[in-house]
Amino acid sequence: MRSLRLALAFLTRIPLTPTDPVAFPTPAIGVLFPVAGLVIGGLVGGVYWLTAEVLPTGPAAIVAVAFSVLITGGFHEDGLADTFDALGGGQDRESALRIFKDSRLGTFGVAAIVVSLLLRTALLGGLDATTGLLALMAAHVIGRATTAAAMGFATPATSGLGTSLMTGFTVAHSFGATAIGLGIGLALIGPAALIGLGLTILAAVALGRWATGKMGGVTGDVLGAIEQCGEVAVLAAVVATADLWSLPWWN
Repeated sequence: MRSLRLALAFLTRIPLTPTDPVAFPTPAIGVLFPVAGLVIGGLVGGVYWLTAEVLPTGPAAIVAVAFSVLITGGFHEDGLADTFDALGGGQDRESALRIFKDSRLGTFGVAAIVVSLLLRTALLGGLDATTGLLALMAAHVIGRATTAAAMGFATPATSGLGTSLMTGFTVAHSFGATAIGLGIGLALIGPAALIGLGLTILAAVALGRWATGKMGGVTGDVLGAIEQCGEVAVLAAVVATADLWSLPWWN
């Protein structure tokens, strides 16, 4: 339970950090990222479900996505922006790492955030209240499961938060996080979880190869970008398969 509280404290603005000093993050916390995603997705999905009961789904989607940014402090959005600024604007390893450390947003970063917000809002707005709730829960679970999975395979590009996340995180931990995420995803949205996970893995591999080729490894910001791709991928999978598998799938 303490590891889950730490995972939530690390990934969100929820004040859940235990009072006793604990060195984190640790592999145990990373493996629980998808469980933390279930909590986060449940809160965001709950906001969508409640708002969609009184407003059209379009405005409800805007409220829900805005709430997700609020509750996480824009943690992953910031990583997405920094990743595309550095990899899109950096000419070599030194310039890419320099851009990563720059707190200012560039053109590539702003464009990446705008596209992410628009895609998530548009996809979510096409789903009814219950389907959107389940899809959001699965999106946050699988997005963070794939982020954790990437930690076991990636080579850190530099010291910092990303390095501390990946230190001690093995391939076994990666498979554990993936199994947890896929299991929860299947329970929530059925076969669409497999499609969403597959798309997220493809995005993670592409981003990982891009980062490794540009600067020799992956940073924590790249992990945040992977999470954002995961949310979009799962929502897209649910929308694309809505005519095949209605949700809740167990009805």
